[in-house]
Amino acid sequence: MPGTRRVRTGLGRYGRYRGIVRKRLLRGEQVLGIAAAVVGLVGIASALTPEFTDRYDFVHGVLPPGVPGAARILALSFGLGLVWLSRLLARRRRRAWQLSVALVAGISLAHLAKGLDFEEATLGLLLLVALVRYRKRFDVPGDAGSVRPLLSTVAAAAALVTLAALLDVRGFEGDRWEDTLAGLTLVLMARAL
Repeated sequence: MPGTRRVRTGLGRYGRYRGIVRKRLLRGEQVLGIAAAVVGLVGIASALTPEFTDRYDFVHGVLPPGVPGAARILALSFGLGLVWLSRLLARRRRRAWQLSVALVAGISLAHLAKGLDFEEATLGLLLLVALVRYRKRFDVPGDAGSVRPLLSTVAAAAALVTLAALLDVRGFEGDRWEDTLAGLTLVLMARAL
């Protein structure tokens, strides 16, 4: 059986059990699925925790107003999406691979835009390199009926990001707005799942 390794076990000459146990090895697609889930969980945790003050001040001085707040919502959305897609990546789905490549590139940029998080961005870029390197393994076609709900969810997420940017530009900064947008993002991603 491919992907298995035979391991001889037993208790010796007088042992009760003597036989061969099959031990399954992880395939490359399964490892990439686990890595996508890890990058997604790191993105979620990073989006929900405060930024380093010196990096945050630098980003706010360089980027236009509204971009760091919108990047935080994007990092949360993309992280949730990667956690969701990790299972489909392990099943070698082609559309999941395509969407994962876009989400990993987006989450890496969002980490840099929200607070200059080089660590999280580097983790995402390593996953992106691995996804591109093993792209030929993802050859199972996707479900044609899943495109319409995905597009409506992407449109709603884009509206949330735009709203976050507008609120930040207008000066509506505060925990209440950020918490509300984060909650709406969680609800939207739950709907997508």
